[in-house]
Amino acid sequence: NAGLSNSLYNENDLKIKQLEQQQKMIKSAFQATFQVGYFNQSLDKVSNFQGIKGGLAIPLFFGGKRNELTTNRLQMEMVSAQQNNLKKQLNNELKLLEKNILMMQKGMDGKRIKTDENIKAVEQLQLKLNLGEMNVFDFIKLSAVIIDGSLSELEMLNNYNQNVIKYQFLTTNF
Repeated sequence: NAGLSNSLYNENDLKIKQLEQQQKMIKSAFQATFQVGYFNQSLDKVSNFQGIKGGLAIPLFFGGKRNELTTNRLQMEMVSAQQNNLKKQLNNELKLLEKNILMMQKGMDGKRIKTDENIKAVEQLQLKLNLGEMNVFDFIKLSAVIIDGSLSELEMLNNYNQNVIKYQFLTTNF
């Protein structure tokens, strides 16, 4: 979601710049243009006749260009509004990630993943099963509890890491 929002934000930024350039082009159609040139030709009795020509173009009808300018301005406003909404969304996402990371850090303070202890506990259960001190059903129940605890610890660590990665992505790319 962060990557998508970020790419949409960058895409809208480029769209705004493109619309600004298009607006400049439309506005240039309102201005008069002046042309100057020279020519080299031969007349009936005069060779290498040279001359200068000039022209002035003044736009007389502005209606179509005004409509284009208005349409372009409305498109710029729409894209700017989308840009502001995406910016707010990314800021909210960043704040939410900060809160989640702090909450997870508090929950994990002083705790470490006990993989070695869990492996030893499963090995002890296996030994008790082999010695006949425990039946198969108890072994399955107790080992499932140990494995579920390990999986939940790893899942919590994974969620924390994913939040940190997303936070770093948003702070470096936004």
